[in-house]
This record gives sequence, structure tokens and C-alpha cells, in this order.
Amino acid sequence: MIKKYLALVLAGALLAGALSACGQKAAESTPTPTPVPTVEPTQAPEPSPTADTLSGATTPAVPAPGADVETVTSASVVPDEVMEDYTPKGFTDGEAKKALFVVADPRYATVTRVLGNTAMSHFEEKGVEVEVRDLYAMGFDPVLSAEEFYYAKDGAGEPTEAIKTEQEYVTKADYIIFVYPNWHDTPTAMAKGYMEKVFAKKFAYQDLPDGSLAGMLTGKGMYTIMNCGYLGGGRGWIGDGVGIEDEKWDRYMKAFQVFDDDTAAFWGVDNLGRFVNDRTPSNSSEQYAQELETLKETLVEHLDRVFFS
Repeated sequence: MIKKYLALVLAGALLAGALSACGQKAAESTPTPTPVPTVEPTQAPEPSPTADTLSGATTPAVPAPGADVETVTSASVVPDEVMEDYTPKGFTDGEAKKALFVVADPRYATVTRVLGNTAMSHFEEKGVEVEVRDLYAMGFDPVLSAEEFYYAKDGAGEPTEAIKTEQEYVTKADYIIFVYPNWHDTPTAMAKGYMEKVFAKKFAYQDLPDGSLAGMLTGKGMYTIMNCGYLGGGRGWIGDGVGIEDEKWDRYMKAFQVFDDDTAAFWGVDNLGRFVNDRTPSNSSEQYAQELETLKETLVEHLDRVFFS
């Protein structure tokens, strides 16, 4: 029995060795394939239409007539016939109050832009000088690179020329007003990058001997205009619900207040709150133009309470 077992083991080993040798020989005898040369196309293919078909941020592929805009792109897009441009006059060396608007919306014809334009126009009507920094139009780079990190977070070295320019605008401003759509309950990456890079250590805040931090931009006010879609519950700030889950609306606003209070304290500015629009007119509404005017009037009333009362 033992002899038979040993014989089987020996036979198996011999067979495995033969198969291995055979495989190796076959691999060695297989010729190496000749690389096929790459042929470059003589003409680049036409770019595919952009998905942002109604925003105006790029050359649009216009949807078919009668298409429901809310199924094509964001419902915050404003029809051309009611979208109004506004260009502020900018800062002077005069003694008038100054408001710096930092706009971070990649599209142009949107409710966010309407709110920003309305606010800039109203500030100038009230005698406040207005400068706008349209971050997407400027091509602002929001990425905090490794080379810039130690300046932004430790105050080491000097700012780039681009950041120095923005800091000069901030220094002149009495009010810093951020305008952006609400994406995932935060500022857009463009707005956040501006905050991270421009409001650097030793410009916006500094270390104290006891190890704590102190803001350096005292005497200024921070305010935010944000367009969003959540409950459809309000326009304004805490207490401005419209009877649709008002308790939840206030919780939502108070959550933003926590972040705004902390940021304002960090920089040494006053937190003047927000205007949050959660009731954007439907693009399919037959009264769209009038509803948009009502939204603008509500914003103006809120600005008067905060800045001009």
C-alpha cells in the first residue's frame, strides 16, 4: 500500500514538472508583439454640448422649444427678458461708506445674481460706494496650494500679488458681503477659497501673547446673501419663516449663525447676518416677473432693516 502511494506521488511530481517545463518553453517561443504606431488625428473632434444649457456661463446648447427649464438645469436660472445687468461704480478715495461684494456664482442669469445686483444698486442709492469682485469672471484661483499654505495659515512670507490686491479691497471696505448659491449647505468652493486665501493670518487675525487669537479687521461688518432651495420656508433670516415648518426654518438659520459668528469673531468683524432666499419663483410661473420683483422688494426691506435703519 505504501509503495503504491509513493508511486502515485512520484508520478504526480513528474507530470507537474513536465507541464511546467512545457509552459515555460511555450512562453519562451512566443514572439513579442510589434507595437502598433499611434496615429494622431488630423482634426480634433467637435466638443460635445455643455450640460449647463441655460446658464450663460459657457456657449449653451439651447434646449428644444417648450422644454421645461426645471428639468434641464437649476430652477434658479432667470429668463433673459427679465435679467438686468448692474455694474457698480467702484470705490473712490472719498469718505463715504464702502461695501465690497464678493460674488461666487459660476452662472450669470440666476436668482443669486439678481439678488446681488439688487443689493449693489440699493447700496449705491443709499450713498454707499460699491466694489464687486466677481470671482468666476476674474478667474480667481480658490485652491490653497502647498506654497501658499504657510502664508495663509501662519502669516509666513508675503502674499501673492493677486491676494494682495484682494486684501487692499477688504482693507478699504466697511462691509464685506458674500453672494453665492447654497450648495450642500456651504459656500461654493470659490467663495470658501477666497475666505481661506485672502483672510490670512497677520492680515485678518493674529496671535496674542497668551496664545489666543484676535481679529484684526475690527470696525467692519460681514453679511451674506444666499440663494437656496430647502423647505420653501422663508426669505430673510431667523424669524422670517412664512408658515411652512417655521421651527425648522429657524433651526436652519441658527445653524448658519453659529458659523457666521465664529468666522466674524475670527476676523474681528461684526456678523450682520444673512438674507437667505428659500422661495425662488418657479420658472414655469405665468407671474414669474412679478414674483421676482416681490423677491427683490423683500431683499431691499431686509437690507434697510440691517444697514439703513
